[in-house]
Amino acid sequence: MDLSKAFDTLTHAILFGKLSYYGIQNCELSLIQSYLGNRKQQVVIGNKFSDTLEVKAGVPQGSILGPFLFLVFINDFSFNVPTQTVLYADDTTLIRTGDNYLSVETHLNHALNCAKLWYRVNNLTINEEKTEFIYFSLKKTSLIDDCKSVNLLGIHIDTKLSWDHHITNLCKKLARITYLLRKLRSCVSLNVLIMTYYGIFHSQLLYGLRLWGGSSYAQKAFIWQKKALRAMLGLLDHDSCKQHFSKLNILSLPSMYILSNLIFVKNNPLKFSSHFHTYNTRHRSNLVTPQIRLSKSLNSHPYMQYTIFNKLPLSTRELPSRLFKTKIEAFLKMNAFYTVGEFLNSDTSCLE
Repeated sequence: MDLSKAFDTLTHAILFGKLSYYGIQNCELSLIQSYLGNRKQQVVIGNKFSDTLEVKAGVPQGSILGPFLFLVFINDFSFNVPTQTVLYADDTTLIRTGDNYLSVETHLNHALNCAKLWYRVNNLTINEEKTEFIYFSLKKTSLIDDCKSVNLLGIHIDTKLSWDHHITNLCKKLARITYLLRKLRSCVSLNVLIMTYYGIFHSQLLYGLRLWGGSSYAQKAFIWQKKALRAMLGLLDHDSCKQHFSKLNILSLPSMYILSNLIFVKNNPLKFSSHFHTYNTRHRSNLVTPQIRLSKSLNSHPYMQYTIFNKLPLSTRELPSRLFKTKIEAFLKMNAFYTVGEFLNSDTSCLE
């Protein structure tokens, strides 16, 4: 669900009531009231001025307090909607699982009506045009549109989680940036090109990479990364890029995916085999890979992150986080892996 002008429509009286309920009272509450109060607005067109009106709603955008006050305002939303909710700023997601399509739809429609009631009571408005339903199912049914996808925080999610829609949209952006890099090559130095690459190309690849990086469609994005490298160096279309990734200290897309998973596991300790038994087995220091039912899950990040981390020598796994990242990144840049399988079959003993 998407809200219309969310930050501009927070009613001050309701906000102050919620702040007071959460314990912000007396002088602290008066300070926030003075911060939001006595604001005026006026429209000027040419030399014509409208009447001045007092602003009784909204929080200043671009300020540190703005997002915090908005989160306080919507904090009780989840307690008033009978389904699982995920809140991220003004983007709200309702989630329901069930055994059949109709029961899920019925429950979600009820939850949506409760959500609309809560928004109406709090003087907020849902943007109906940007509010969408999407269903995920392994079963084939005419009730579910297999071609449907929705845009959630810049990630295009389809009903089968194939990531085809997301990567197709990503490749369109990468194509435009590659054209820019090719044009820039004739008027700036290689160092400036590399800075440009990291600023507008690398950042596009990195966004949401842990989710879609293990998909078979990720190869399309990797092809555009190689095209961008050729554009920066003036290489021919069929020239190999492998040695140039290492030469320019640029991570290949599979290496970026490997690194993002390793850093996540390092920063979010998971269960090792030694947590479940005391036997001195060969894999005692490995992460316990989850049980999976579908072959498709083998390439998903919840499973792949365990496999990738278990490939590392024990001494490397125990390094401090900053040194861990530096060492792994240098290893990946030096080898420029073209697939995750290539990394899993490589010799990582040099990391010890």
